Amino acid sequence: MADIKAHERRRIESYLSMGGGYVLDFSNRTFHDFILETIGEDPYNNKYDRDGWSSSKANRLRLIFEIESNNRVGALLNALIEYKRTMPSYAATAEDHNDELVVADIAKNLLSEKVVEGIETIKGKVELKDFSLLAKSIREAIEQNQPQAALDRLHTYAFHFIRELLSKHKLEYEKEQTIDSLFGKYIKNLTTNGLIETKMTERILKSSISLLEAFNDIRNNKSMAHANQLLNYDESKLIASSVISNIHFIRSIEENFDRKAREEKRKQAELEKQSKNGGDDLPF
Repeated sequence: MADIKAHERRRIESYLSMGGGYVLDFSNRTFHDFILETIGEDPYNNKYDRDGWSSSKANRLRLIFEIESNNRVGALLNALIEYKRTMPSYAATAEDHNDELVVADIAKNLLSEKVVEGIETIKGKVELKDFSLLAKSIREAIEQNQPQAALDRLHTYAFHFIRELLSKHKLEYEKEQTIDSLFGKYIKNLTTNGLIETKMTERILKSSISLLEAFNDIRNNKSMAHANQLLNYDESKLIASSVISNIHFIRSIEENFDRKAREEKRKQAELEKQSKNGGDDLPF
């Protein structure tokens, strides 16, 4: 449900001329096409029905505001602002201009909510230009509230990320291995070397192996990797959130590992220095 207050709703309805069941100058067909193109939903779907309500465009839009997420409604409001500006009959009055500023501010607030937490963890390395571009395209798709468009690239990113981890820890793997089997090998290395503290964490990570196995099917049959019908918004968001959450946690483990490795290296250097000085740090 979008977080729109009652007084904000009144300003939106005034700006979009929703009195009498209308929305701007949309016909039923153009309203259907506009909503479908903007947020990927059919406004005449049964989920936007309510007993006792007419099926007018205004009521459909009210239920979209009520049912859909902050990000989706924010994106829709921005698109409606742009549409109104292109209407042949558009001639902004002072009142219209003020309403537009208010509606734009409402949209901005709604869009400030992150679509997926931890998206900043999807990053590349400067020396790997293609990987950096891949990470950037994933972040942009999700930040634009289009998780469906990110799934195939997120699968590629996760594959590359896990292979990098295996190489870092000098773990051998076959080029043909699937993403889930690679992750299983990585988790086994974590547990063998005591890099995770609890059995519960181990179980959560092992459950992610089956998650990544299922991700193979999503990538092949429900993403933009091929000429597929894309997965729906809510499930795409859930899958992206789950995969990114795992990547975020693995990065924290690796950062701790690197920190300890640097500390061990520093201590070793100190010991070697003391040994050269006969156990005395003084230079004389």
